[in-house]
Amino acid sequence: MPLGLPSPAIHALIAFAPLWVPASISLLLPTSLIDWSFSPRGTVYSNQIAPIFFAPFAKPESWTIAVSRFIQCAILLCLTKTELYRLWIGWIPLALVRSITGYLLTRSVGWAYPSLFSHWALYESASGIGPILIAYLVLNGTNFVPISPSIDKFISKQYAIPILTLAMCWLECRPWTYGTALFGALVIGLGRMLYHRQVGLPRPNSVKADDKGLGCHQLLPCCLAVLIPWLVVYHLIPPTRTPLPSTQEPLLDILMLSFPRPVLIDTSVRLIETTVNSFIPFLSPSVTLSMFTHAPDHQALQIIHDRTPQASLHVDTDTHLGDTNGHYLHLAEAFRWMMEDETKLGEWVMLVEDDFPVCYGSRGWDVITTVLAELEQDRLQGNIRSGFIGTGGR
Repeated sequence: MPLGLPSPAIHALIAFAPLWVPASISLLLPTSLIDWSFSPRGTVYSNQIAPIFFAPFAKPESWTIAVSRFIQCAILLCLTKTELYRLWIGWIPLALVRSITGYLLTRSVGWAYPSLFSHWALYESASGIGPILIAYLVLNGTNFVPISPSIDKFISKQYAIPILTLAMCWLECRPWTYGTALFGALVIGLGRMLYHRQVGLPRPNSVKADDKGLGCHQLLPCCLAVLIPWLVVYHLIPPTRTPLPSTQEPLLDILMLSFPRPVLIDTSVRLIETTVNSFIPFLSPSVTLSMFTHAPDHQALQIIHDRTPQASLHVDTDTHLGDTNGHYLHLAEAFRWMMEDETKLGEWVMLVEDDFPVCYGSRGWDVITTVLAELEQDRLQGNIRSGFIGTGGR
């Protein structure tokens, strides 16, 4: 008789792999040298390929994600080994679709309509097998999952998949990943229906067919289970904002870099003045605004300075014969001037472009103060970082 684990034990090991594999890796590598958590941003911009294959076994980032993993493994235990392998293989195309979707939305739609598509389409992480498992349940139903009569009194089969979707999606807080998986299930389901109609296949076993139909009919409630909390959390509930740290010392020097445009002076003045005026209401003894240009003939900037004396102006007339004249040179000279000017005493410098006004007035400024407060808190703890604020997120 060959040595080895009995088949049920092997099946249980495979089903509970999303729990024991990351736990084993954490014990072997306590410094977390391996991070398999997937995000489209890592794939698109950092060429991270491993998470596409191993994200189902990534370490849970929080206790709520660990709870979701327990729910997933309980369902996986009811599947066959063949179905388990298919699920883990199915994660790969889902990760690729998430990468493409995140890239396209943030590069086009997200920048134009940030309130509709926030940047989490690109930055939302994913791990475990939950999204692809929900897609599988929608396509195949839940007839294989044993439900006791006592539970069946409270949870009817027609609500089982939407309830699981709501629980796992919001325990993990990953609406983009679960939404993409449900969209994939919709495409596959429509493809199945068209294929069966075209080839005229005989109707399969009635019990199995009814269960599959029940799963497909739960697709819309599953989508609502993902969409409605996403709308509430991301759009109806205002995010937490933090004011500037209270200090008597200069805290922030805003540096606006500008260069003449090949347009009429009046057009350039209107464009730049919109940016300058958006910052003026928020200036204080701890926040200053400086305009910098490396062009001695920037007439529009001089006109704006005459209108808004609250903002200082510096025209850098240095010549750099051995350097390439362009944006990098102007940026380097701007930071050099900020470092050498004794009147610039702020702990932080924020670089802004001359066509980048504060959006939505105080709402946009609250985002800046929140980022600065977090950076300042880290700095006081010895962790100096930098931040970026764009128009494509919250």
